[in-house]
Parts: sequence; C-alpha cells; structure tokens
Amino acid sequence: MSITRFAEAYPPDKPRRDVTEEIHDEVGGAVPRSLHDLWDQIGFGKHRNGLLDLIDPTQYYDHYAGFFGGDPAGRIPFMLNGFGEPIAYRRISAREGEVSILHTYGPKIEVLAYDFDDFFDRVLLTDDGLRNVVNVSLFNQISSSVRKLREDEAYGFDPQLLEELPKGTKANASFFGIVDAREHLNLLLQRADS
Repeated sequence: MSITRFAEAYPPDKPRRDVTEEIHDEVGGAVPRSLHDLWDQIGFGKHRNGLLDLIDPTQYYDHYAGFFGGDPAGRIPFMLNGFGEPIAYRRISAREGEVSILHTYGPKIEVLAYDFDDFFDRVLLTDDGLRNVVNVSLFNQISSSVRKLREDEAYGFDPQLLEELPKGTKANASFFGIVDAREHLNLLLQRADS
C-alpha cells in the first residue's frame, strides 16, 4: 500500500487526530501492520471533504457489532464512507485477510478485497473500485448544499421516510442531512430489526 498515493488521492481534512498507543495495543495483530503505519503517518480524520473517514475502531466497534448480533466475527471497523457505512478488516489466517463494507441501508455486507494493501491500491485508487465504497456523485450533490462534515458526522437519513412516500420512491440528495455517525448506525440497526 502506498500511503503517499492514498494521501494524494484523498487529502486529509483538518483537524487530524493522532492515534494513541492504547489504540494500537487494543487492536494489535487483529489488523495488518500497514494499517498501523497508515494511522501513524496520517492519523484519524476525514479525507477529501469527508468522502472517507479513518476512524478509531474502539469508538465504533459496539455500534458496528450490533449489525452482527454483537459478534462481527473478528471484523474491525477502520473507515467510514461519507454516508457512515463502516469498512472493516478481518484476519482470515496468518496470510489472508478480508476488507468489507457494511451497506447499512440494506443491511448487507460486501467483500471489497481479500488483501488490505490491495484494497487501498485497487479499490480506493481506481474509479471502478471506489464506486463499490461510496456513491461519489450523490456525496458531491449533498456536500454542495450543506455544510462540511465534522468529526463523527456523516450524511444520512431515516429510511422510514421512504415508507411514508409512494411505493417505489428512491432516496435522493434531498433526503440526506448531517447526522451523528454512531447514532445513525444505531438508528439503522433499529430499523433493520423492526
């Protein structure tokens, strides 16, 4: 993985939040060394005006785990897209891993890559790959009409809105507002469970 290429493609927004040794120790070998290196060099924070957000896994783990009945089978969330959908890493074996995204409005999980470095090089650094991570066009429409996202915020909406409209209505930019990313994960989990 090229941290320099990632930083060029996704310039960090300010402020940057440093990663503490406690966080490194807590996730330890559950994530690849290259993720620890990325955190050390770039820190936590939003990138490209909030399109992607490198997150503290310890702050999102319980919210994320709820979608899996409390046990996400070793998946560690390390990134959110601008819509608050968690991207996680899971170690499969000593040499294999899996990077997946939880599409929260489904909800459903989609595997994006079976190698952490490949996720950054093939998925995030190509237009086709990025389409699997975030709807850039929709993000740009929303971000042009509302303020910039701050720490722990994402663009989201309550899916119950769709149930109150004529059948077949699709969500568009007008549905979205700024939400607390963790609270929104909880809301979407409640909607999925009902």
